Amino acid sequence: MTSTLRSQDPPVPLPLPATDPPGRTPSPQQQAFLDAVNRDRRHLILRATAGSGKTSTLIHAAWQLSDEPGTMYFAYNKHAAQDVAGKLPPAVKARTLHGHGLSILGRQDLTIQPDKAALLAAERLDEQDNPGGAARREALIQAIVRAFQMQREQLLLSADPGLAERSRWNALKPGSDALSHWERRLAGHLSALERRTAETWQHSGLLDYTDMLWLPWRLGLGFGQITTAIVDEAQDLTPLRWQFLFHVTGALGKRPGRMLACGDPSQSIYQFSGADPQGLTRAAKRLNAELYPLSVSWRCAREIVRAAQVVSDFIQPAPSAPAGEVRQVQGSQVNWARGEAVICRYNAPLLKLGLELLHRGLPVMLNGRQLAEAVTRLASEALPATFSSTQLSDVLKTLRTAQQQQHVDKHTTARADEQQRDLIDSLEILAQQTCQSTGHGSLNALTQQLTALSQPGGIELSTIHRAKGREWPQVTLLNAEHFLATVADADETLEESCVLFVALTRAKSRLTLAYSDEAWEDRRRLLRSTPALAALPRTRPPAAEPVQAGNLPLQLDAATPLLRQYPLYSGPDALSAGTIRQVLGPITRSLRPTFAQWAEEALEHLRRQPEGVLIHIDAQRLRLAEQQHQRSRMAIPVISGLQAQERAVLLTVAGLARWKAAAVLSQDAQHVRVQYGPDTWAFGPDGELHAQPFHPAQPYLRP
Repeated sequence: MTSTLRSQDPPVPLPLPATDPPGRTPSPQQQAFLDAVNRDRRHLILRATAGSGKTSTLIHAAWQLSDEPGTMYFAYNKHAAQDVAGKLPPAVKARTLHGHGLSILGRQDLTIQPDKAALLAAERLDEQDNPGGAARREALIQAIVRAFQMQREQLLLSADPGLAERSRWNALKPGSDALSHWERRLAGHLSALERRTAETWQHSGLLDYTDMLWLPWRLGLGFGQITTAIVDEAQDLTPLRWQFLFHVTGALGKRPGRMLACGDPSQSIYQFSGADPQGLTRAAKRLNAELYPLSVSWRCAREIVRAAQVVSDFIQPAPSAPAGEVRQVQGSQVNWARGEAVICRYNAPLLKLGLELLHRGLPVMLNGRQLAEAVTRLASEALPATFSSTQLSDVLKTLRTAQQQQHVDKHTTARADEQQRDLIDSLEILAQQTCQSTGHGSLNALTQQLTALSQPGGIELSTIHRAKGREWPQVTLLNAEHFLATVADADETLEESCVLFVALTRAKSRLTLAYSDEAWEDRRRLLRSTPALAALPRTRPPAAEPVQAGNLPLQLDAATPLLRQYPLYSGPDALSAGTIRQVLGPITRSLRPTFAQWAEEALEHLRRQPEGVLIHIDAQRLRLAEQQHQRSRMAIPVISGLQAQERAVLLTVAGLARWKAAAVLSQDAQHVRVQYGPDTWAFGPDGELHAQPFHPAQPYLRP
């Protein structure tokens, strides 16, 4: 018999993570959310930064709801569900969304067939079309499957005009067919697949993983059966997963269940698989939910938080956080030691480092069983049991040629192309190592290398995606210069900024950014913060103790036009004139004339002040000006170039500056009106917003 926790029962101790506030007492932000959980039945959205104790907060919430039947805790994957299950009250179960969908379908004779959509697409294609040769038939089937997967995950209509292009269906159009007719053929295939995928489930119990969410919603199964859904990692949900949650809670119905969703848009690193980084915001609007923040990181030291704020200003250090350390080094000069973790955007650099560390006698632990399986499978398919260096070179050339010849659609397959390149690079590193001594290698030796790279207790090596949700005292980000590179489009750039944020927030006390020799010699650095500002508090400090006579900060009379618009010498902080000069000097060389003039006016007021004299100043405004100058210097350009009626506008999104191609609406000698997405702006001749006070972070039009 299952027991439940009643109000008169003694309190049950909760196993809280180490990132929870000291003493396991909820922080003010956590308590505000927990009070809202008990106050009424409103939907709640919790934005929780890295290391903010979000899981323990949700566990607290689950215990508060333990008397309420029909409460379910939804974790992102099976491992997370298993990890949290033992910490929940008996009446609250932990599941994945797919696991719950499978329980709703509830058949005993089900068969999970990952290739179900491909089998149905092949049947339909053979019935309706003459697909041509085997290679073309396979390409058409894969295009239909990609379109069907996108249609369901993104909740699109079968006739959505973007599916034909994004699935690469249009790339297969015969020259004799009109484009509109070819796209209608795809829409017909998708409509038929919608019908057949439901029919095959009903008749034979055949389903794929997407069916586990799509079928309950489309068939109306399990509607409103959950009273309260506690949802973790909500930033990684696709539109279909959100719709499934709305369905099983009846959240949009007449007698709605309740949703408590937790996530962080700054950590949305699965956009390549359809996750909607704005899903939390959209859900909050649809549900009329209350929003609560967990912005304080109890994991990261102050300097690590400061580095992460380059990407997201939402994260804040804990009041008691130690200073910690962030250092930038040449990767080849690092002295590696046990107890460290090394993370990287790609697998191949980790494999290379792992082999080097083994050669030095240091044990390593390469995280990721799937990588070992993928490399072994590719090696078995491409290489004989034993091979020479020459054979290996020929095979690698063939693999890369085939990969480069694939048509890569930037919206849907760039990630797959990136993974394939990384896999081939990984195979090259391992296979070349087996050939190093004799010029000949073997699949057996390659497998032994992978085994040697998996020693529990060794230096941990992990991609950033596999490191999500984990933490270590000391973390090194390998090949940090990757995040300086521009990427294919704005959507992917946003995802890369999320990946960077996750990377920067895995460390508790020391974060090391390690660069390749080339990047180091070229002085390419991820962080370029002025050392003078490193010690400034991120939030306003309490009132300072009285200053001794003779050392009172000076109050400057700064009444120039730009300093009235963006005041600097009117804050509660005190900095030396030398420190302020150090920050303002580089800004005088800004490509924005008004920004540079603002800095020059601010410096002019310091012209007669000695280096050590203290000046009243608004340190937060000075820091923002410094950050914005640095961001604009490293702004991501307009990749596709500008058309005739477009102008470049500098925007700052998620802590990164990007030049965007904005459409010109009107233009005369005094101002230019442009539009980008839903936003329109009017700019003056200096490129700043027309009739608006100057601000460093506002949009800027390139002259």
